[in-house]
Amino acid sequence: MYGKNPSGVLDLVQLTLGDKISDDGIAFAEHIQQLQQTMKQKLQASNAHHKRIIDVGRRPQVFNAGDLVMVYLRKEKFPRGTYHKLKYKKIGPCKILQRINDHTYKIDLPSDLDISPVFNVSKFNVFHGDDLGHDSTEEVDWQQVIPCKKKEQITRILDKKSIQTRQG
Repeated sequence: MYGKNPSGVLDLVQLTLGDKISDDGIAFAEHIQQLQQTMKQKLQASNAHHKRIIDVGRRPQVFNAGDLVMVYLRKEKFPRGTYHKLKYKKIGPCKILQRINDHTYKIDLPSDLDISPVFNVSKFNVFHGDDLGHDSTEEVDWQQVIPCKKKEQITRILDKKSIQTRQG
């Protein structure tokens, strides 16, 4: 087939399967499969143990449309120039508009915050009427809750002032 003649008649004889398989190879393959099964069981047991420990501190939260929540914002979410390190990080109460899935909700944010209204449930705390000193059913003035700078619109420049320093 490849242009080379076989060296002898014995080269053309097919060997049986029993002759090609090594007992040491079979034992090694079974040993490796047994190790894999053992490691898989140990990993599953370890994961279950860690899940039990973590779930002790977890609190499952499920909200419905219309519920009021306090929303935690990182400093990047605040309007530019309004954040300082002692600022209250929670805004609200915010009304939940829509439940997207178990972990994601769309909420009603004030128009001054130019951010996405979709948040993870980990950013929510349940709002109780006494959190801000008023009842949960009354309407909220957003300017008192979150003092954001209003967007100013400059109509025209009235005066021009030039200041010179020692360096020119």
